[in-house]
This record gives sequence, C-alpha cells and structure tokens, in this order.
Amino acid sequence: MTTNCSSCQRHDLAIKELQLTIQSLQQQIHDEFSSLRRLLQIQPLPITDSAFLSLPVSPTACPSMEPVPYTPAVPSRPTFESMPHEILDQIASFVSGRDILQLSHAVRHYKYISKAMFDFARLLILNSPPSPVDFWPCFNVRPILDQISEEHLSILQTYSAVLSKHGGYARIVDPDGMVDLLCHLPKSLEVLLGNVQRLNNTDNLFSAIFQAKKNITKLTLDVEYISRCDSDPAWLNMTTKWLAKLRIYELEFPRYMIIPTQIRGMLHLVPNLSLLHLRNLEALSGVALSECKSLRNLSILSLVDATERPEVLVQQLLDILKGTRIQQLQVHVPKGFRKVLPCDLKDFVAAIFLENGWREQQKQYDDRQLRLCRK
Repeated sequence: MTTNCSSCQRHDLAIKELQLTIQSLQQQIHDEFSSLRRLLQIQPLPITDSAFLSLPVSPTACPSMEPVPYTPAVPSRPTFESMPHEILDQIASFVSGRDILQLSHAVRHYKYISKAMFDFARLLILNSPPSPVDFWPCFNVRPILDQISEEHLSILQTYSAVLSKHGGYARIVDPDGMVDLLCHLPKSLEVLLGNVQRLNNTDNLFSAIFQAKKNITKLTLDVEYISRCDSDPAWLNMTTKWLAKLRIYELEFPRYMIIPTQIRGMLHLVPNLSLLHLRNLEALSGVALSECKSLRNLSILSLVDATERPEVLVQQLLDILKGTRIQQLQVHVPKGFRKVLPCDLKDFVAAIFLENGWREQQKQYDDRQLRLCRK
C-alpha cells in the first residue's frame, strides 16, 4: 500500500482547485456562446457537444513517480475564431462589400472568402480594376457571360457557393444566354426584366429557375416588359403562369404604368411573396391582399396626390389593410400642400397612421419616405 507524501497531497489539492477554476471558465464560455446563438436565432450549444467542457485527468500518484498526462491548455479568454462556425458565418452575412476584404484578412476563418473572390475577379476583363463592392454580396451576371469559358465554370461555382453560404445572390438583367449558366450561380437571384425581345428566352429562363429550385430575392418587371404583357396575351399568360410557380420574395412593378388586371388578380397566388411594391392606391384595385398569406411588407410609391384630400386617401389605405397580414408599410408622400395643411404633409400623414394603430419605424434621410409598422 502506497501512502502519498504531504507534497503529493498538496499537489492533488492544487490540481482539484485548478479543475474547478477551469470548469467555471468553461461553463462561462459555454453560456456566452449559447447567448450569442440565441441572439442569432440558433439553437443553444448543448453541453455534451461543447469542446470546451472536457476536464483534464488528475494524476493519482506522486508526480515524481508517474508522468502527468498531457492536457491542452485552455485559453484564459475566448478568441473571435473560437466561436461556433454558425455564428461566424452569420457575422459575414452582415458585412458590406467595402469591409469584406478587411474582415477576411483580419480573421483567418474568412480567408476562403477573399481567395474565392480573388480567383473569380481574375477571370474578368474590366475597364477598371475590380472592387469588392462589385462582387459582394452580389454580382451582375451579364458582364461575365461572354468572358467565362468552360474550364472556368468551377471557379464561378465555388464563388457562388460562398455567396450562397452568406446570403449573397447574382443579378440577372437579360434572359439571353442565362439558362446554361444558371446551375453555376448562387441559390438566390435578383431578376430585372425590361426590354426583353423574345418570349421563348424569358419562358426558358423562368423554367430553368423553377427546375433548379432557385430563390428570386427580388423580381422587377419594368415598363417595357409590362407593355408587352398589355399588348400580347401570350406574354401575359406566360408571366402569370410563372408568377404562380416561382419562389419570389419581393416583387416590383413600374412606377408610371398600370398593372394588367390579370396580374393584379393573381398576386395572392405568388408563393413566398413578402414584399410588394406598387405605384399607388389604384394599383391595389383587384389585389386580394387578405389572401396573401406570406405578404408582410407593402410599399406605395405615391400615396397622396392632388385629386383627393390626404386624410381621405390615408383612410382608404387603412381600410384596405384591415384583415391583412401586413406588418410594415412604406409610403412616399410629396412635398407641398402648405396652403391647405397646418403642418408638413409627412407629419400629417404619420399622425393619422399613429391614431390608427401604426407607428413610424425609423427616421429616413429621404424626407418624402415614411416607414411604418403596426404597434
């Protein structure tokens, strides 16, 4: 039977005290990580999965007789890169194109972003040196369409995967030649259609987006496109067909043109539609807002005009919004009306909304823009 000497007993006592201190620090790190994950709406980190909560093994014999097992040192304070990768990925999603390279150079974890961006930019032949804001968080597909050969598609696909991971997207402004390239683009797209010439090309683009299960973060149908829908039933039928199938999250129509009745009558069938931009109250005629299950945001370009008193038009909009799921509203109000109103028109309109259960969300630099949300 071996009896530990007094020095061994003191050694064991010191080891136990260190273990308790380490355990306390590890628990503190775990709690901070879980708090950050909750802020990002991510499940808290389970204790059993934490790499920080494994305690060192204490020796049972005198250190002069038996070697102490090696235990990795625990840092006195967590570093930025010691956070879970899910949190690091979320952080990069909020970084602008002006700052993404600085982040990638400062934090080793993000090095893959700058490398993928550099490899992608080298493929392009531009009139001026490329800037990160040209590629992050989105890039325009049209300028690169004629410059990327088949051997370079893997580089495009790698950078597209990086963008998809961090909420980025690609912008398409012309359907011509896009179908074959679509599978190499990010998961999310922004599509702007204006002076398109061929119905088949547009139909094929929408079909390819649907087959590839891409998300359209924003679809903008410009004046020329809506004019074709007005004059050609084939364009109109093709448009309504794909509006009802594609996963469109934001939809914008021309500012100075009436939307065809057939399109207005089926907007409640657009899946995932959460933000709708319309010209004025007249454009809401025939739109079943109460049946738009996912619509939470509405933008009205021109709420007030000279044909009716402002308070009447605001009340009409409030009546339309009753029974809908819309929680946020953005309206533009013109300057003027000083002769008929005792205060600024924007303040006058905001006061009416305030009396009816809405509040101004935030002050805007544009003095004609008013952002509101339900109380």
